[in-house]
Parts: sequence; structure tokens; C-alpha cells
Amino acid sequence: LRRIRMANVKCFNLKQGINLFYIPETKFKTNYISINIHNEISKDTASLCALLSDVLGRGSEKHPTETAMSEYLQELYGAAFKVDIKRKGKDQILALSATCVNDKFLPDGEKVFEKVSEFLFDVLLQPKLNDGVFDKTYVSQEKLNLSNDIKAMINDKRTYSVWRLSELIHKDTPYAIYELGSVEDVEKITPEALYEFYQK
Repeated sequence: LRRIRMANVKCFNLKQGINLFYIPETKFKTNYISINIHNEISKDTASLCALLSDVLGRGSEKHPTETAMSEYLQELYGAAFKVDIKRKGKDQILALSATCVNDKFLPDGEKVFEKVSEFLFDVLLQPKLNDGVFDKTYVSQEKLNLSNDIKAMINDKRTYSVWRLSELIHKDTPYAIYELGSVEDVEKITPEALYEFYQK
């Protein structure tokens, strides 16, 4: 079954380093789209990438607040949206994803998939900025949230012990870097530094 499903995957190379994977399925009532940006994890960028995911999820130029984003997605039959950080091997992956109802189930030939796709690209390519950098309030609030997330892992004894074991085994390699970075590195991030990283 897995082989048959993988055979249905269509891959299109849009540009060097940019691939589009299309998986046509007719058995679901929803559509799913995701944008995954791979970045080799390093101590210098781990916290920046993790913070970037949180700040991007706060607002775009067209929908500058979480409330505005939520209201717009509700108009699109309750489409769901998420920005997240994943880890796969040496890669830290910035993932933006959205789920929406399949257009064929909507009344009067309405279309939401294209609107949801545009929304996702707006979040990625037209983030909310102030004075040419990320919104200082958003950055400040998300730095605090990210620091708390890192501390929460440390306070969970089981998760922390597994992480420390991995960190010691893989010392001086990318595998030893925590995908959210460190509290110390988070505290150093400025809106300017975050925007510079985003542009890269």
C-alpha cells in the first residue's frame, strides 16, 4: 500500500533547490498544503529559525494580527493554519502548513484552496513589518514564549535526560544542537537580526 501511495507522488523541480511535491488523493474531504524550508542546523541559527517560525505566525501585511488571520480563515470555511519547527537529521525545517475543505464539497462552485494557498505565501513572503524589520512587540513576546518552551523541556526530567544523552553522544556535531536553540541565544536576538536571517 505504501509503495502504491508513493508511486502517486509527483515531483516538479521549479528552480534549483525548490521542489513541488503533489500527491493527488480523492478519498479525503480536505486539502493540505505545506511549505518546508530546510536549513542545516547550527548553533548560530537554531534560535533564529525557531523564533522566526513564531513571529511569522503572528501576522502578515494583509492580516497583521492573529485575530485578523483567524477571522479570514474562518471565512474560508474554517481553514486551519500553522507555522512550526521540525527536525530531521541535520536539518532544521521551518514548516508553514494549511488545511482547508476540498473545493468540490463547497456550494455554488466556491473555491477556497487558491485563497488558502495565497494566504500561506503571504505569511511567508509578506510578513508584518514595522520600520523595515519585524514588529518589535511580536519579537519581544515570542522571545519570551520561546525561552519558556526551552525551559519547559529542561524541567521535564525524562525529555531532558534523553536530550542530554543525545547531546553527549553527538558532541560537536549538528545532532547535538537543540532544534529550539538555547535561552542565551534567544535573548541576544534583535528584530533587525531576525529580519536579516529571514532574508537569507
